[in-house]
Amino acid sequence: MSKRETVKGFGIYAWIVEVGDITYYYIGSTNQKNGFAKRVSNHLSRLRKGTYCYKVFQDAFNNDPTTVMFEPLEICFDDEVLSKREQWYVNHFNSIDNCIVVNKNKPNRGRHNKVNDTSRMCAAQKGINNPNAHTDIKTIIKIK
Repeated sequence: MSKRETVKGFGIYAWIVEVGDITYYYIGSTNQKNGFAKRVSNHLSRLRKGTYCYKVFQDAFNNDPTTVMFEPLEICFDDEVLSKREQWYVNHFNSIDNCIVVNKNKPNRGRHNKVNDTSRMCAAQKGINNPNAHTDIKTIIKIK
């Protein structure tokens, strides 16, 4: 995927790599907050750094970056259905001969969970003195 290509929206996506007769899939989802573009950027960053968690994808990317392909599978308009639809795609691709879903046994990641008790968080986690935080101390105190 070139830097000029942009993918808008949110939903279910796949990273695909073909090795011989076998096609490997990584199935993922992105919510409305993050969108496809952010997930593409995240995956590509880890691939470029050589820290991608699935060896077959990292090896393919190291040999020829164009062999690792991104494909949006479904646009969703409701964050609530994402995990069910993602699981449907995992099951679907896993049932096809010569297809391997590398993340087929992933547990529910607890997506959309909020931290209720921040009393044990360090200052950086709360956004205090953190240059990457997009909130100021007054807003943080107001949220508490």
